[in-house]
Amino acid sequence: MPSLRYTLAPGLLAVLAACASLTEAECRDGDWQGIGLADGAEGRGEGRLEAHRRACADAGVVPDAAEWRAGREAGLRLYCRPAKAYAVAREGRSLAEGCTAAELAALAPAYERGQDYWRIELEIDRLRGDIREIDRALASAPPGAPGRGGLYARRSLLLSRLQLAEMRQRRYAAWP
Repeated sequence: MPSLRYTLAPGLLAVLAACASLTEAECRDGDWQGIGLADGAEGRGEGRLEAHRRACADAGVVPDAAEWRAGREAGLRLYCRPAKAYAVAREGRSLAEGCTAAELAALAPAYERGQDYWRIELEIDRLRGDIREIDRALASAPPGAPGRGGLYARRSLLLSRLQLAEMRQRRYAAWP
């Protein structure tokens, strides 16, 4: 029987390789302004440049920090917009660093609307899970078993709550 160490090692190496911020080819290509633009458009902070330094060290490439920063600044102008703030919050994520205090203040309404959508999504998921549990209980209970009526009543209540939550969520389904 193979050792657990030899079975897990390839998977661990694949995970570690996936953690690199750039491939060797991207490091050698050296489009540091384009890389910075992409990083800024995702709201990535200065720490990302250090991750690129580590990723490119084996290739013998040193990132052009000035080019990367110029690209990142341009990318942040794409990131620090209401539509992006809404999308980030709707996925249940926090806004990344990089936006100024004034930009964050301007983004707050969009971010809050996205958070409302996300919170309702969590509620919908919970309700659907509760309904699935009741359906399983009903499927396993013989007809006429005590408690089936209560399960049907509870399921009906949960379905009503689900419909209301879905209607509420539609109000937050897009950023104006």
